Amino acid sequence: MARSDGAEPFTTTAPRGTLAYLRRMYFDVAVTCHPNAFPSLRTVTDTDHIVFGTDYPAFSQQDVDEAIAFLVNEAGFTADELGAIASTNIKPLFPRLAADMEVGV
Repeated sequence: MARSDGAEPFTTTAPRGTLAYLRRMYFDVAVTCHPNAFPSLRTVTDTDHIVFGTDYPAFSQQDVDEAIAFLVNEAGFTADELGAIASTNIKPLFPRLAADMEVGV
């Protein structure tokens, strides 16, 4: 998509360039944990736009556990980044939930 900048319809629909709009999106990495995915994703967005939504029960508990293990052991995130991916990065998306998280509901 980024190579399409300057071509229609992107000139009209994404005048600041497609990458500028992609960087505003949030990316759920549940059950998409693969060694090739994260280097590419990190060129598109910052860690604060990566979330982990589990996809349970659509995927098995084993799939979710394997995804978590990959994130923790192989994806190259710091402990602070993992904590943000696991919970705090969703706050801008769900303000009411964020407020409940603050008061411990």
